[in-house]
This record gives sequence, structure tokens and C-alpha cells, in this order.
Amino acid sequence: MAFLQLHHALRRALPRHRGDLDDIAALARPLMPRSVRRRAPVRGVPR
Repeated sequence: MAFLQLHHALRRALPRHRGDLDDIAALARPLMPRSVRRRAPVRGVPR
């Protein structure tokens, strides 16, 4: 999924903003297909 690829690239490029990026991914998670949600945990965000 393109969103997850971008998320991981931004986490690598912007280490000072990882918490914010993880918050954004947590908000997007309910909108993702179930197959993606299962295999794409976001660190620091409980499931």
C-alpha cells in the first residue's frame, strides 16, 4: 500500500517527527483494508 510505504519513508527521513507520523497512521488504520491492518503494525500504537 502506497500510504504505508510513504509512512515508512517519512519515519526514516524525519526521525524527530516519528510520534506524529505514528499518530497519523493510527488515525488512518480503520480506513485500511483488514489485510493491511493485520500485517502493518505501527510501533508505539496499541492495536
